[in-house]
Amino acid sequence: MQGLDELTAAIRGRALPEGGFALSGDAGFRVDATAWAVTALNSAAPGDPILLPARRRLASCQTAQGAVPLLPETPDAVWPTQLAMFAWLGAPGFDGNMRSAAAYLLKTSGKHWQRKPDSPISHDPGLKGWPWTLKTHSWIEPTALAILALGAAGEGGHARVAEGRRMILDRQLPAGGWNYGNVMVYGQELLPNPECAGLALAALAGGCAQGDIANSLDWLERETPGLRTPLALSWALLGLSAWNRRPADSVRLIDHCLWMQESLGPYETWHLALLLLAGLAEGGLAKLLSGKTAEGAHGAA
Repeated sequence: MQGLDELTAAIRGRALPEGGFALSGDAGFRVDATAWAVTALNSAAPGDPILLPARRRLASCQTAQGAVPLLPETPDAVWPTQLAMFAWLGAPGFDGNMRSAAAYLLKTSGKHWQRKPDSPISHDPGLKGWPWTLKTHSWIEPTALAILALGAAGEGGHARVAEGRRMILDRQLPAGGWNYGNVMVYGQELLPNPECAGLALAALAGGCAQGDIANSLDWLERETPGLRTPLALSWALLGLSAWNRRPADSVRLIDHCLWMQESLGPYETWHLALLLLAGLAEGGLAKLLSGKTAEGAHGAA
């Protein structure tokens, strides 16, 4: 498919000589951009020689505890740990990095407390998921990414993963969909957004009955034809694909999103990577990751 070839070439064009990927064409190394770029390119071209130095650079960012912070100066922003796990998955020489990252996630959670009767929020703040930043509340996106990463690492049956799924289901909006993690505030139901809904559905695939998320699938299916931006479209397609509800015109939607760069400007690297993954993952992201090995990555980190 021409659009997917274009995406692959655009992502490769963001590779840095010293290893890793830039966030955009005129920026320096970023952990999240690198992790998503490696994950996408490994799915499109697993023998690509730029994958190994990129994985090694990610490994150089991992702490002794197993976390992969976004930046050295923000050690509590540990959410890229999940993304690094996607990038190391199946790559020879990176098993230790995977085990360390998985162990870190399994012992890490957000800030939680018991809900008081007079609380203005309706969700259960005692259910443990994962935060963007340490010592803060758990939210949908980092929790969904942690569930996907731990599932790919063989930890999908762990109690922490099961609780993370319960947390996501608890944050589902009654009318369908999810936002960043609130449901009702002062009795007012909040609005969903497609990227959070897609992420939640991707993480819940195989972990709950379809009837539990029927309203959310229906809502996202209605919204997807009108999506034009890479983050929203990519996760919508990945979420629907995980439940065998992939739109028949997915390729056209991705191609149109790419064309929108003419008016919006070039997308960031991780957006391009997500679009490529959405194009390739016809059965959802978890299924795509479970069937991939990094045949072209040789040597130890």
